[in-house]
Amino acid sequence: MHCGVGEYYKKSNQTMKALSHFETAIKIDPDYAEAHYNLGNIKMSQRNYPSALNHYQLAFKIDPKAPTVCHILGRGYYATGDHQSAQRILALLEKSDPDMADTLSRWMKR
Repeated sequence: MHCGVGEYYKKSNQTMKALSHFETAIKIDPDYAEAHYNLGNIKMSQRNYPSALNHYQLAFKIDPKAPTVCHILGRGYYATGDHQSAQRILALLEKSDPDMADTLSRWMKR
C-alpha cells in the first residue's frame, strides 16, 4: 500500500510525501525491492548518491534478476565513480537483458 501511495506522490511532484511512504514500506517489509528502488531514485534526484546507491544495492540483493534494478544499480555505481562495479553490472545485463545492457552502455558513454 505505502509503495503505491509513494509512487502517486512521486508522480505528483510531492517528493517528501513520497519519500515518507517509501520509507514506511521498507519499515514494514525490509525486503521490498520496489520500495528500495523508488527510494533510491528519489535520493539520486536529490544528489544523495551514497544513500541512493545503498538502496539500489539492497534492491539488487533482494531481486538480482530484475533488469531495471540492475540498470539503475549500474548507473549508481557509474555516477559515484565506481566504474569497475558498473562494468560488472553491465556484463550481467548483457547475459540477461541485452536491450537493457545497451541502454546502460549508452548512458555510461554520454
